[in-house]
Amino acid sequence: MKRLMIICSILTAIIASGIFSLTALDFYSKEISDSLKKTAYLAETEPQTALEQLREIQQDWERNEPKIGLFVHEDPLLTFSEQLERCNLLLDNNQTDDAVTEIKLASYMIRNLFHQQLPTLENIF
Repeated sequence: MKRLMIICSILTAIIASGIFSLTALDFYSKEISDSLKKTAYLAETEPQTALEQLREIQQDWERNEPKIGLFVHEDPLLTFSEQLERCNLLLDNNQTDDAVTEIKLASYMIRNLFHQQLPTLENIF
């Protein structure tokens, strides 16, 4: 009976941490995605302000990436980091049309990251 209680406690802790991590990832990915969409819109009118905002987003991402990396595979995180760097370079070189496209792509990438982590039969097995 004790073993069953221990097993149930461990299983409950695993499920609770999984739900918490998915909720946190959903909240953070929506926040970053919305910020990137606003930055893409801003890049069309005020590229310098958009560059500053993008750098703030990138710094925030670099602070939170290790936490997210605890429950998300490393490859999508590195891909998103590279995408942010690409956006930064394009804005820095005054290539606003390409930068807007890449920023919008980064916005979709971070939302897709959450959808890739949802527990489906394909993800589990």
